[in-house]
This record gives sequence, structure tokens and C-alpha cells, in this order.
Amino acid sequence: MKQRTQPIQYDWGYGDIRKVIRLIASASDVNDACKILARHLKHIELKLICVNFCDLEGENASIRPYRDMPEALATLSTQFYDLGGCPIIKEARLNRRPFDALNLDRNVYCEFLEQRFLDELSKLGHRHILVLPVAFGRGLANVVVGTGTREISLQLQAELFARVGQSLAAIIARFPDITKLFETKCLSTLQAEILFLISIGTSLEDIPQLTRRGECMIDALLKNAQMRLGANSIPHAVARALALGEFSNMNMDAADKI
Repeated sequence: MKQRTQPIQYDWGYGDIRKVIRLIASASDVNDACKILARHLKHIELKLICVNFCDLEGENASIRPYRDMPEALATLSTQFYDLGGCPIIKEARLNRRPFDALNLDRNVYCEFLEQRFLDELSKLGHRHILVLPVAFGRGLANVVVGTGTREISLQLQAELFARVGQSLAAIIARFPDITKLFETKCLSTLQAEILFLISIGTSLEDIPQLTRRGECMIDALLKNAQMRLGANSIPHAVARALALGEFSNMNMDAADKI
């Protein structure tokens, strides 16, 4: 009689942080790298809810390469774009240390949208929703993890933070362009926008109307921009700004959005 054999269960290494780091190093994009982290956390009975990268100074938009949440919560999170971020991002920017999103002070986050956001978080059914912020230069990576029914001890929280920190370091090493999104800029946002408009052929006469600023202010901003860039003319300032990456977050449609 032929003996039956059990199918082999392959462990692809998601339980071993060292193997996870190696897997991240070969990921095709940031989203795939975050999925590898999600599988690692699932291996230790935790759920990766989302990962976002934001600017500590709040000038640049947040980037969300990974999100695994109900549509209602995802829709709400995008509505905070013009409000400085959702309560999770605001708290992470303010304190820059791990916290439980379910314990946020509702007297502080008392706006209607903020209250709705916190209500939707509580509906996810996790005992804790840990937010683990990791700063890198001017950027801040926030990893949001649900614990299911588990109570998280201080020791486990420290271990989780170490695992997340190693994974994020691997993601940033694999995709270094993330850091360029939040580099400290020489120019203010408005100065960079003005020089960018000039770089794409906008006349100086049209810039006050496009930026909704007076001619005297535009003139003062341009002179200050030249000084900051060490330029001796406006074309020189445009060339210096381009070389320094001051236009990295802009595109050819910027003139229609200012």
C-alpha cells in the first residue's frame, strides 16, 4: 500500500526579521516592500493597517504606499489633506514617539472629521492600534499596527518598534528617493513656485495674478530667493533652484493649481 505524504509547508521567512530585511532589499517598489512587512506582522499575529510618509514641517503632502482599511476610513483619511493631516499624523508629528491611536484625547481632536475618523478607527475591532513613528531627516514614517484581541506589553511594544524600525530602514535604503521628497529646501514654497513658473516660460507680468500676490511682494520674494541661492540674476536663480532639486515636488500642471 502506497504511503500518503503530507504536503510540504513552505515558510518563506516572514517570521525571521533578518530574512524580511533581505526580502525588502529585493522588492520592486515601496508598496511591495510594505506588503512584506505586513506578512511579517501577520506572522506574529498583528495587522499592518497602513504606512505613510509625511513631512515633519507639514509643507509637503503625505504619501501612503500601503493601506489596508475599510473604504469609509480610507475616504476619511484623504479628506484631511488641507487640514494638516489626520489625528494620527498630527499626533505623530507632535510627539514622535509610539502611541495608541485609540487613546487619543478627543478634547484635542474635537473637529467633526477628526471625531468621525476616531470613531471609524474604533470600529476596526482592535484592542490597540499602535502608531510607530520613525524620523528620517525632515521626513517621518508612520506605521500603524492593529493588535487584534492581544494586550501589548511594554516589552512586546519595544520589540515591535525595533522590527518596524529595521524594516523601514531597509525600505529607505532600497528606495532612497523617499528621503528626497522631504529634504530641507533652500527656498520657501512660494519662492520655489514663482521660480518654477518662470522656468516653464511664465512671464513676470502674469505671476502676480497666478499666485494671487502683489507685484511688490513678488519682486521682494525673487530678490530674497536670489540671495538664498547665491544667484546674480533671475535666470541664474532658476538654474540654481533646478540643480538643487527645489522643483522636485512640482510638475507642468503647477501653474493651473496655484
